Amino acid sequence: MKAIRSRRRFRRVVVSVCLFLIVAAITVVSLSLSFAIPLFFPTRGAVLPANCDAERTMITFAQAVPSATKIPCATTLPVGWNTPVAQVVNDKAWFQVNVGDGTTPPIVVTLTAACPAPVTGDKQIPIDGGCITVTGEPEGNQLGVPAFTPNGGLTTIDRSTLVALVDQETDETLCGVGAPPC
Repeated sequence: MKAIRSRRRFRRVVVSVCLFLIVAAITVVSLSLSFAIPLFFPTRGAVLPANCDAERTMITFAQAVPSATKIPCATTLPVGWNTPVAQVVNDKAWFQVNVGDGTTPPIVVTLTAACPAPVTGDKQIPIDGGCITVTGEPEGNQLGVPAFTPNGGLTTIDRSTLVALVDQETDETLCGVGAPPC
């Protein structure tokens, strides 16, 4: 009788240990996959500020919309304005321009392969191979507010500049318009 109880107890311990190991393995695999899968499917990503001299951000923007010949960026912004956020999401790149105090609504500059349906208040700037949409820009080119005007702080850089930069610095090709076939 003691031998039967002993075997049952042993089986319970073995089954409990096996269940614990299975649960631990599933947990480890789940955590690993939750970190690894986004590396293989990058669909969204914050990047550095969209300054014209921030080479990596501009290259990422160019990769997002490979048909665009010009890439929007910020140069010398009016006093108090900055570019705190820039993101690349599925064939679209955008950055936000705002005043640090948060009292003025942000201006959002978006680069896409084609102009979306017009929305009241949005300004669309068609470019070869793409479209720049500006959301939140006040009417009338107010002084001290970033705009795509001379000395307005918002401008574009030629994709060919980025293609040459990538070729020169990495000996690789920035796929898209103006570059050799990939």
